[in-house]
Amino acid sequence: MTKHILLILLLISGVLRTWAQPAAADDIAQLQKQMYQLYNRNDEAAFMDVTNRLKEATQKAGDERTFYKAWANQALYFANHQQRNRGQLTAKDMQHYALNHDHKYGIYTGTHVMGTIQSMMGDYQEGIQNFKKAISYLHENFPNESAAASTTSKSSTISSTSASATSAARAFPPHFSWHRPSACSALWPRNGVSPAILPTA
Repeated sequence: MTKHILLILLLISGVLRTWAQPAAADDIAQLQKQMYQLYNRNDEAAFMDVTNRLKEATQKAGDERTFYKAWANQALYFANHQQRNRGQLTAKDMQHYALNHDHKYGIYTGTHVMGTIQSMMGDYQEGIQNFKKAISYLHENFPNESAAASTTSKSSTISSTSASATSAARAFPPHFSWHRPSACSALWPRNGVSPAILPTA
């Protein structure tokens, strides 16, 4: 009798685990959708609530990439809503957390986002250095992924009217593009719009 009860309990727990996985994935997908919908709206409380819930859900699910994308979008949200210092502090917190937990995708994400925010703040040389570090780290730890994509170039975050920005932009290798993502590089902006505008996808 005891064996039968244990067998039934094992079967039930297995079914519950199987059911919970798709449910968690659905929740994460829904939270991601809400995050993108709120990104360009001036509703910080709603955006932070959704992204914090997304971070919690992805952490529980072991989805490291989406966890760091949500965190990165918090930093970019602040930077795009006239809170660039807060965005920079958020990016630093993400970098430190990733380093302390040896999360390689988080280290790449934090470095890339820091470069984006620094360039938005006019600190082009530091921004360039962080972009280079992010690309180097990506190639070292994710050799099948590429941060460079199209050679097509439109306007960039670094203003072409600034001499210092122009020289900073020339520091990139010829194949480098600010604008187009590869299929795998989630942090690069889409549709040729600068990274200061779009959330990470």
